[in-house]
Amino acid sequence: IYLEPIAEKIKDEILGLKVIHSDETTWPINNSKDSDGYMWIISNQKGSHYKFESTRSGKVIKETLGNYQGTVMSDGYSAYTQFKKENSNIKSALCHAHARRYFWDILESYPDCQEYIELYQTLFEVEHRAETFEQLKTLRQSESKSIIQNMFIWLNTKLLEARSETTLLKAINYSLNNWKELVLFLEDENIPLTNNEAERTIRHAVMGRKNFYGSRSINGADVTATIYTIIESCKKVELDPREYLLKTIRSAAKKEELLTPFETATTLRSQPPG
Repeated sequence: IYLEPIAEKIKDEILGLKVIHSDETTWPINNSKDSDGYMWIISNQKGSHYKFESTRSGKVIKETLGNYQGTVMSDGYSAYTQFKKENSNIKSALCHAHARRYFWDILESYPDCQEYIELYQTLFEVEHRAETFEQLKTLRQSESKSIIQNMFIWLNTKLLEARSETTLLKAINYSLNNWKELVLFLEDENIPLTNNEAERTIRHAVMGRKNFYGSRSINGADVTATIYTIIESCKKVELDPREYLLKTIRSAAKKEELLTPFETATTLRSQPPG
């Protein structure tokens, strides 16, 4: 009861930024009457928000994002694309690590893909050289843009050679069919190349699923989502989750104002040392 309003506030903080990351993974329900579901996440530097739902339908992300105005970074799952079509305020960016994986997976069968993977390596090296967003913006226009053009040429050239090659064709078509979303990062330096932020966030749910096999009920899954939200948001802003939880529960019992992990960290770091 005490933590649910904070989890909702964390979600609002995340949605207050221009770019969010999103992903989902299966979550078991261990009883005979309820079906398994999915743990959905949204995440950025403000925090991580988990939500259990019984479905993987696009209505979940629609309900979560509401009237959000900004860019959603995701994998190629169609639910995000469909929501973008219904909300003109949403821009969709796709993960280059996900797109690159298609070529990594077939490299042994198609050695020519090494050339494309090396273009990706160069692209990521440009990103790592930037120390500020302003430098990143400049580097993307002066260097990344031409690398992307070479990648596009490579894809179209190989497309003509790969008409009967199923796995290579699948890899090429994924990138070409989603090219607009894959190159959106060139327009906005706030958009990263990958959805690794979401991958790191969802990993905690994956490990929990392996370690304690999900939840015994839907209510239990909801509680798990709330606890994950609090703990992972604490870790993101370098707060001790245990200390934060103890302080927050005591504050709630006294009917004091409850701060999110981000608000708590900001307050602590604004205080003079001593």
